Amino acid sequence: MSGNMTDRMPSWWNDAVPWRWMSASLGALAAVLLLLVARPPSGPHYVAVLSAPGVQAPGFLVMGGHKEIIARAVDGAEAPHGRAYELWAIYPNVPRPQALGVIPAGGVLRVKNFPTEVLAGASFAVSVEPPGGSPTGQPTGAIVFSGRLRAL
Repeated sequence: MSGNMTDRMPSWWNDAVPWRWMSASLGALAAVLLLLVARPPSGPHYVAVLSAPGVQAPGFLVMGGHKEIIARAVDGAEAPHGRAYELWAIYPNVPRPQALGVIPAGGVLRVKNFPTEVLAGASFAVSVEPPGGSPTGQPTGAIVFSGRLRAL
């Protein structure tokens, strides 16, 4: 028998890029499956996976139903030093995003009073803002994560 086992492996086997994509995809799938298993049995529920532009791995998960929305950081996503992440709802046919709140340092934001339009096909975005949130009521910093809300 001539040659070793690595001579017979496909060239992509030793390339890190396919493995990174697979890991990111499996991580996002695991997060969504966790939400499906952990959700209460009553009422419609929703989830949005927020990712950075051009990145498959999620940065935030937004989940909830008709009474509460929870935004949770994935893998310890933290705002830059001296800044804060702020969650925004972006509605179809509405020109300006609506602030839902500043995400605390622990990475979890609970929103109880939100417009019901959120559940009708809204998207979410997370921007980098001053520590107390946007001073203008609109995003002033970069949008670093975004995603569309989907019914489960």
